[in-house]
Amino acid sequence: GSMMKNLNIPLVQAFYHQLQVGSQTDKASFYAILYGLTTLPQLATCRPKEYFYLSNEITENGLDVANVDKLMSELRKTYDCFGVSCADIHGDDEICQNFEQISNTYAGFTPRDDVTVYARIDRDILKLDVLMQEGAWDAAISYYEHGHPSYSLATPSLRLLARDSSWKNSPYYTFFRSYHQDQESFADKTIMAALTGELEFFTGAVDRKDIVMRSLQTMVLMPAAIGYMYLSANDDDCTFYHWDLGAALLIGSVEGTQWGGDDRFNGVGLYGFAKELCDDFNVCTSSGDSEINTRLIQYLKNGEDLISGGSCSNLKRFIEVKLFPLVLVPLIQGAIVSAGDPSLGGQSFVMAQALLPYVSHFDADSADLIENYLDESKPTDKTNAVEIVIGEFAKVLGDMKVNCLDVGALDGLEDSSLCENNYDPEKATDLSDGLYITRTFVEDRAKIGLDIKDMFDKLNLNDMAGAKLIYDSGWNSEIVNENGKKVGYRNIASFSNNTAALMGEEPVYNLYRYTLTDTMGDKASSYGHTIVNQYFDAGIFGSHHQTLAAEAAVALIIWGYIVHELYETLDRCVNQGFAEDEDGVHSIDEAVAYWIGSDQQTGSRTAGYLLYRLTEEAGEIFNLPVESGQTRTNRNVLKLFKEAALHMTFNDACIEGDTVITTLGATIEKLVSQMSIPLIQHLIYNLKKNDRKRVKIYAHAVVPLLAPCAADTFEHLKKKLISETYDVSEVDSIISIIQSTYSCLGLTCRDIGTLREMATPVCSDRAELRPLAGYAPSTDVREYSDLDVDIRYIDIMMRQGALNAALNIYRFGKHSIITSRGDRQVIALRSLAVTTGRSIVPSFSLFESYYAQKGLDFTDDLIRFELSSPVSAASPDQRRALVVNALKYEVMFFAALQKLYDAAHGCSSEDQIRYSQAQQEWDVGAAMIIGSTQSAGSADNGDLMYNLAISHCSKFNTCDQSQSILTKEAKINQKIEESLYAGGYLLKSKACAGVADFAKRIENLLKVPLIQATLFYAVKNENLPIASTDPALAEGYIFSRSILPYIDEVDPTAAATISKNFNFQFTAKPVIDRHKAVFTAFNNAISKTNSIDCKDIGYLDSNGGVCPPGSGKAISSASTQSLSFSMILGVMTSFLWVVL
Repeated sequence: GSMMKNLNIPLVQAFYHQLQVGSQTDKASFYAILYGLTTLPQLATCRPKEYFYLSNEITENGLDVANVDKLMSELRKTYDCFGVSCADIHGDDEICQNFEQISNTYAGFTPRDDVTVYARIDRDILKLDVLMQEGAWDAAISYYEHGHPSYSLATPSLRLLARDSSWKNSPYYTFFRSYHQDQESFADKTIMAALTGELEFFTGAVDRKDIVMRSLQTMVLMPAAIGYMYLSANDDDCTFYHWDLGAALLIGSVEGTQWGGDDRFNGVGLYGFAKELCDDFNVCTSSGDSEINTRLIQYLKNGEDLISGGSCSNLKRFIEVKLFPLVLVPLIQGAIVSAGDPSLGGQSFVMAQALLPYVSHFDADSADLIENYLDESKPTDKTNAVEIVIGEFAKVLGDMKVNCLDVGALDGLEDSSLCENNYDPEKATDLSDGLYITRTFVEDRAKIGLDIKDMFDKLNLNDMAGAKLIYDSGWNSEIVNENGKKVGYRNIASFSNNTAALMGEEPVYNLYRYTLTDTMGDKASSYGHTIVNQYFDAGIFGSHHQTLAAEAAVALIIWGYIVHELYETLDRCVNQGFAEDEDGVHSIDEAVAYWIGSDQQTGSRTAGYLLYRLTEEAGEIFNLPVESGQTRTNRNVLKLFKEAALHMTFNDACIEGDTVITTLGATIEKLVSQMSIPLIQHLIYNLKKNDRKRVKIYAHAVVPLLAPCAADTFEHLKKKLISETYDVSEVDSIISIIQSTYSCLGLTCRDIGTLREMATPVCSDRAELRPLAGYAPSTDVREYSDLDVDIRYIDIMMRQGALNAALNIYRFGKHSIITSRGDRQVIALRSLAVTTGRSIVPSFSLFESYYAQKGLDFTDDLIRFELSSPVSAASPDQRRALVVNALKYEVMFFAALQKLYDAAHGCSSEDQIRYSQAQQEWDVGAAMIIGSTQSAGSADNGDLMYNLAISHCSKFNTCDQSQSILTKEAKINQKIEESLYAGGYLLKSKACAGVADFAKRIENLLKVPLIQATLFYAVKNENLPIASTDPALAEGYIFSRSILPYIDEVDPTAAATISKNFNFQFTAKPVIDRHKAVFTAFNNAISKTNSIDCKDIGYLDSNGGVCPPGSGKAISSASTQSLSFSMILGVMTSFLWVVL
C-alpha cells in the first residue's frame, strides 16, 4: 500500500500540474492527456462516476482548456483512490484547508459517526467485478480475501465481513443457519466455491460472477448491516456507531453524497441492487431511484432520532418491523425477475439461498416450491415460474411484514399481483355494487343511510315526529351481539349526543367545541345533535326547508362520526390498542360504510343518501370533472380510504418510532381535507342563493375547521356566519375570505371547482413563492411555513383539555406535509425538537451543556411531560403556556437556525443537488422565523419569532416610526429581512463565508425579541404572588430558558441571577430580586459581548433598558464584523438589480 501511494504521488502531481498549465495558457497540454491515461484507470473501480467524466473529457472528447477548473476539482475528489492525501499532492497549499478526503455522506444520509472505512468496502466489490469479467480469478480471490493493499488495517476485507460475527446479533441469523444446516459461513463458502469454479451446476463465467456479486450484496453486506444495527439496538446506551456502520454497508461509498445515489447506477450495495430492479417493477421515482431507497434513507434518519432519544427497545422493534422487511424487497424482486430465466441462473440461485430462510420460517411449503422454480439445479418444469413464485410470495408477505406495494408489479405481469384482495367474501361488504369492497363486514353500518332516507321521506310528508323517532331510536341498522343475536338498532342521535366521552381527545371534534362554545355553551359538546334538534323543534313545514334536520344530520353528525372513526384508528394505532390487525381495517371499513351507505349507485347524485351522494351533487354544481364514473372528490376520498386500510393490513403495523404511524396520519389528514370539499361547496352555493338556513348548517360544518388558520380570518368568518349575521352585499367578500383558507385546509381552487351559473370571486391559490411578511423566498417553502398552524392547533387542543390530541400533533405532525420524490412526509414538531441535525448550529452545544449543568429538562422532555403527565404542578393555563411557548421560541427558534447553518454548510458543496437543497434550506429558515400567517407589521396574525418582535417593539420603543399608523414594524425584523435577502443573494453567488456570517448575524438579531420578552415578564411577574397560577409565570420561564445559555457563556453570575428570578417554582415569590436586578444582570452580560446591540433592545417605558441612555454598540464580533450596513446595502442593491 505504501509503495503504491509513493508511486502515485508524482503521477497525480504531474497530471494536476499539466491541467493547471492548460488553464493558465489557454492551450491544451499533450502531457495532461498522457498523465491522464496513466492515472485515470485506477478510478474505474473506486469512483466510477468521476472516472467516466474525467476520461470522457480528457481522452475521448479532447481536453477543453475552458473546462480545466472543473476537471481539477473533480480530480481532487479522487485522491483517496490513489491512496494519497491532499497534502501529499499540494503540500501546505490553502486548497487543502477545507479538503474532505472521503465524504461521510451516502445518498443523502449523513451518519453521526465516521464510517468511511466500512463504506468504501464496496470498491472491492467493483474491483472483483472487473477482475472476474477479465477472467482474472486468482486476483479476484486475492481481493476477496485481503482487500485493496492501500487500505489501512482498519478496513475489513470482504471475506472477513462474510465471516463477521455481527450477523449473530440479529434474530434472523437463526433462520439462516437453520435453513442452511447449521453452516455459519454459508455465504463465504458459496462465494469461494464460485471464485474457484467448484460450485456444481454453475461453472460458466457469467453464472460464477453473478453468484459472487449477488452473494456479496444479499448474504454479506445486508446481513452484516442488520447485525450491526441490532448491536446498536442492544447497546445499553444505544450508540450511533453501529447503526451508522450498518447504513454505510447498505448504501456504500460508490453511491456518492447526493440524494438518489449515483445516477450512472454504479452502486453495488443493496441500495444499488434496488435501483437496478425498480424499473422492472414500476417502483422507480422520477429521478430513477427506487422508491424503497427513499424510504430507507428516511428509516435511517428515524433510527438516529430513536437513538438520540434513548429509545433502544423501540429501535430494536423498528428494525424488526420496518427496516428489515424493507431491505428484503430487492431480494424478492430479484427472485421474481430471475425465476425460470436460464440467463439469470446464478442470480436466481443466490436469491433462493439468501431469501428462502425467511420465507421458510413462516411457510416451509412455499419456500420449497419457490426454491424449485429458482434453483436451476432442480429438475422442475419452469413453465409459468414467475406467476407461481409471485403467488407463493403473496402468501407470506404479510407474515414477513413486507408491503406488497413496495415490491410493485413486474412489467407485463401486472395481473399477477402480490396485492391481491385476500378478503373473505363471507365477511366483506360490497358497497354500491362493487364501487368499494371492504375487507370486513360493515353492511349493518351502511344501513344507517336507510335511516337518512326514511327521515327524508317522513319530513317530506310533514311527519316531523316520525322522522325524529327514526333519528332518536334507529330503524334499519341492527346491532348484533357476539352470539349473533339482535340487541337493538344504531341511531344517528347516538353519534352526536355522547360525543364528549367518545371524541373528547380527538383534534377535529375539539375544533368544533372550541368554535361553538361561545354560541352554544355546554351544548357545543353535542353540536350536531343540538342543531338537528333545533330544526326538529322549529317545525318547518311546506317549504324546501322541511328536510333540514336530515340534511344537518348528514353534514354535521355523519361527517363528524366518520372523522371520529379515522382518528380513533390513528389513536389506537399510536397506542398499539388493536387486539388483531384486522381491527384497524374494520374501523376504516366502518368509515367507508358511513360515507357511501346502502343503495348508493356509483356516480349518482340521486340514488343514495349519505356523503357520497352529497359529494356527487356538489361536484355537479361546481363543474368538477368525472373520473371513473364519479366526481373527482369521491374518487380521491375512496382512494385514500383504501390507502388508510392498506396501512393497517400488515402485522405489527403500529409501532413506536415507525413512519407508518405518521404515514397513516398523513393519509387521514388528506382524507379529512378531501371530505371537507362538499361542505365548503354547499356553503358557497347556499351563500350565493342566500339560503340562510342551509348556510347555518354548512357554516357550522366548515368554520370550526378554520380555527387553527389565520386568527383574523377565522374570527371574521365566525362572526359573520355563526355568532352574528351577514348582509347579502357581503357574500362575495365572505366567499373570497373562505377561498383564502383553502391552503390551510390542504386544498386548492381546483379541488373546489367553479360554481355553475352564478358569478363568484376569482379564486387564486397561495403562490409557490408567496412572500413571508417582508421576505420573498426564491423556493417553495409553503409547507414548512405551515408548522405554525400545528402550534395553533396544539394551543386550541390544550385550551379544550385534549392533551392527548395535542401530544399526537406534536409527535406525528398534521399540517406540514412535504411531497418529495413521490413520497408524502409529515414534518412533526417533535422531529425538529430531537433531530441530531441541530448540532450544526455552533451555539447548540451551549444549550446542551447549560441545560445538563442546571438540571433543566430539555425541550422535548418538558413538552412531552406537560402533554402526557396526568399530574402537573402547573395550572392548565400554565401547562399550555409552557408547551406553546417552548414550541415557538425553543423548538422553532433552533429549527430555523439549523436550516440557516445547513444552508451555509451546503453552499460550498460541489454536488448540485446538495447546493440546490441549501438554497431551499435558507428559505425554510426564514419560513420558520416568520410563519404562514404573518403579515408585515401586523401583531394580530403570526405566532413565531417575527411576531414576537412586533408584539414587543411598541413596549420597548423599537418600532419603525416611519411606518403607517395602521401597522407597526419592528426595526429588528427589518434587519432580519435585510440579512435574509443578503444571505440568500450570497448563497446564489456561492460566496459561502458570507452566508455563514449572515446566519450568525440572524441568530444574534433573534436574541433581541427573546431578551425583550424576558425583561417584559420580569416587570410583569414581580407582582405575582407565591404559587401563582398565572400563565405569565410559565411564559417568563420559557423566554428566560431561550436566552440563558447565551448569557451564561459571557457572564455566569448574571445568568444565575436571571435564572433565579425566572425559575418555574411555587415556593417563592416570582422575580424575588425585583425586575431591576434582572435588568442589571442583562446589562452586565451584554456589556461583555459584541453580539447584541443595546439600541436594538430599546427601553421598557419608565422601567428603562439594559444599557445607559444614548449608548449602544453595533454588532462587531469576529463572526459579524464584516456585516456593516454598507455591505448589506450593497448586497441588497445587487439582488434587486438582478430581480428587476
